[in-house]
Amino acid sequence: MEHRFLSMEENAMSASEAEEYLREVLKDRGIEVAASYAFGGGRTITHGGLVGEAMNVGCCTVLARHEPSYFPLMATTSTAIGLEITMGNKKFGPITGPCRATTAVEEELATDVLHYRREAVQASGEHDFAQTSRAYRSYLTACVSLVDSAINRLAWLRLQQPAGLDVKGRKVLENKRRPILEKLGSWPVLLGSDAPLDESAPYWRAFNQLRGSRNGYVHASPPYFEFGLARMADDLNLCREGCGRLLIELRTRLGLPIWPAHEMVLRAPIVSFVSK
Repeated sequence: MEHRFLSMEENAMSASEAEEYLREVLKDRGIEVAASYAFGGGRTITHGGLVGEAMNVGCCTVLARHEPSYFPLMATTSTAIGLEITMGNKKFGPITGPCRATTAVEEELATDVLHYRREAVQASGEHDFAQTSRAYRSYLTACVSLVDSAINRLAWLRLQQPAGLDVKGRKVLENKRRPILEKLGSWPVLLGSDAPLDESAPYWRAFNQLRGSRNGYVHASPPYFEFGLARMADDLNLCREGCGRLLIELRTRLGLPIWPAHEMVLRAPIVSFVSK
């Protein structure tokens, strides 16, 4: 039997943590605790079912709140159909089918983060760690892209309603090519936060480490790659603070609802290094 050098906890939360989380969400939504809950489309979900989902993925997706500009997915297999995307007061497209389109970019990238970290763990028993390393590199890229897409999206929406932004502020938010740390440092106040993100906080340090690891592989400055499995395990856990917590903190400061994608990453099951 192969030995996997990486292991992952089975659940995102324990039963007691999931129960506590669910009760807080229900209270926030003004919903009384009950044996089951009715949702749109005639769907009914038991309390135990919601607890189970929270244990499994780290949140209750059916209780999520989203802005009007958010929709999860459109797709078509037909070449006769074109899809249009509406974002704020802008329309993009049509995109000729077969195609897939969504404004939920962060959800797509958060799913990538979770997919590639699990793939890295599952492949960690191979003899040369090629698949593990490939999944790990993809994970790092998805982590940085997730945070970058979030701050870029918020800037795009702010520019559609620029009241209160001076010319300098608009030019800053229009420059999407600025380094990600500069965006995180200066953009939140322009987006409406009372204060910038805390650069001494664990979420900032975690993201900066993810960014450094990602840059090492993307820019490939040294003439070699190295993949230590113990270091890999550490990095695979940094998405919790460096992506999930950071984005939740940003949205909280802006008075925006927390997206389930961010909660899933925040509570991604812990990865551990298992020596032989």
